[in-house]
Amino acid sequence: MFWKEKRVERKLEREIGRKERELAGSTDPLQRGSLLEELVWLKEERGDLFGAISALLDKFKEDRKVDTLKKLRPILEKHSELDLRELEERLFESGKNLDRTSENDLLEEIYNIDGKLALRLSLRFFDVSKEHACGLRAIDIMERLLSENGREHDVSVVETAEEYRSLVGELVEISPDRGGQILARAAEFSEERLGNLEFFLDFSLRRFEIEPSHEVRCGILNSVIEKFDNLATVFEEREEELLNRLEAFLSPEMECKSVDLLLERMIETAHSINDSREELYLDRKLKRVDLQSLKSETVVIERASKKGLPDISQWKRLAKMYRCVIDLSQDLEEKILYIRKLGALLRDKLEDYEGSLRVFEEGMKLKESDITLWLVKGMTLEKMAQNHPDSEASCDIWKAAYDHYLKIAEKFDEQEIKLSAIEKCAIIQSEKLSV
Repeated sequence: MFWKEKRVERKLEREIGRKERELAGSTDPLQRGSLLEELVWLKEERGDLFGAISALLDKFKEDRKVDTLKKLRPILEKHSELDLRELEERLFESGKNLDRTSENDLLEEIYNIDGKLALRLSLRFFDVSKEHACGLRAIDIMERLLSENGREHDVSVVETAEEYRSLVGELVEISPDRGGQILARAAEFSEERLGNLEFFLDFSLRRFEIEPSHEVRCGILNSVIEKFDNLATVFEEREEELLNRLEAFLSPEMECKSVDLLLERMIETAHSINDSREELYLDRKLKRVDLQSLKSETVVIERASKKGLPDISQWKRLAKMYRCVIDLSQDLEEKILYIRKLGALLRDKLEDYEGSLRVFEEGMKLKESDITLWLVKGMTLEKMAQNHPDSEASCDIWKAAYDHYLKIAEKFDEQEIKLSAIEKCAIIQSEKLSV
């Protein structure tokens, strides 16, 4: 039996040698195709599986027929013991000189056999060529693999997802003129097929940075805002990181409404984690808003404050908004109205007595005849004196309040105002200054 096998083996070797010599001397395409097909069969018969695969790929290089590639699968299925790494090397060596169409046909057939093997090959082909089309083909294969397994938490899937992010970035660098298209595709795929909003945000941000069209940039920003609630969930306990990324969307030249919406959500997020950037975002938003919108927003907060107890950050926010209305308004009476509101808020809600006094004094300079401003300044001095922890300083403030009411009595002729101011002076003198 042993000698019989040896004879068969030697016969196969001689036949293979003869066919290879014929092949080397042949220039006829049909003859070469026939000889290569015979070599595939002979080498497989002899157990030289990689030799058979190489012969098959050589035949494919010459005839460019997909049917030739389809013969690869039966060989591999019959010999599952093949070392895939070595197979990868053989396929790479045989395929790296193929034209792009033939290379795609090869990768498609390999994908039908082993998707991960096809991916590794496509990446190697791209590393060699660094061509846009070759990189897109690798992305196609990655997306197919991830679509089939992308929501699983297998280590290889996670690695492939990271490779996807890296490859997209590299392809954008290679083809900057097509970067927007690549990143738009990657963002959509990450959201819809992978369910990976972190990737979606990264790709959207990168696209936003390179996109020259203002209209398109607004659209990108809108798509991020639409998914803000889901992004907040993804970045739970990483809110600072989310804010860091979103800040890149706050481009100074962006004038679309979307920026205001994003700032509002960022203000909410910063507030939820007590992040000091809340005030910076609010300042930025207020600089962008028009007067009418600003006044409408103050009304909303005022109404809400009557239904519940806003925290100090909401009072600070309202104070900033009042300040903006005062600065933006060209109407004197409107300015005075919001000066009264701001002064009272600083005094009663934020206990910023000095700030309140400065606001009322600002109003008095604008309209010195407005008795209400004089009176609320007096009330503020009284409250400031009552709540000051230092008795000596408190006495000085009471003296300032006395002088202030005395000025009112001297300045205003209306009998009721004059008598009320004199009465205030008498009370302060007897109860606060004579002690």
